[in-house]
Amino acid sequence: MSPTSRTTIFAFPLVALAFAVAGCGGGSSSAGGGGGGDARPTGGKGVNGISLGNCLIDENWLVQPSQTELDGQTPDGSNVHIAIYKDAAEAKKKATGVKGAFPVESVVITFIGNKSPYAPGKTLPAANKGAVKTIKTCVAQVTKS
Repeated sequence: MSPTSRTTIFAFPLVALAFAVAGCGGGSSSAGGGGGGDARPTGGKGVNGISLGNCLIDENWLVQPSQTELDGQTPDGSNVHIAIYKDAAEAKKKATGVKGAFPVESVVITFIGNKSPYAPGKTLPAANKGAVKTIKTCVAQVTKS
């Protein structure tokens, strides 16, 4: 037996063992690690900034969540501020008379007008029906879980 074939014979099991230990070729890890579920923080039960932020991030929003407020952008670039209140009545009261504010259950989403880079002094449209619908969907989803 030549030295090259002897090295190959001994190296092959070591390489195979390394792949087996590393888990190469195994199942998919994109679905939460294979049984652990969604291990992201939720901020507790009910609607809060962290659980709502997780849902919005899944919907391709760019948000910075905290327990009771979120700031960020919708997928189309609208700037938003989202505040979470103890109930729908308080949210509705806080949104009343505020330009660009929409109450959704216990949440108030306020659209902040974006400045146009092409027309100084002009503001791009702020309100976005699709974004309000996404908030409604996420609030319902978070309330269920």
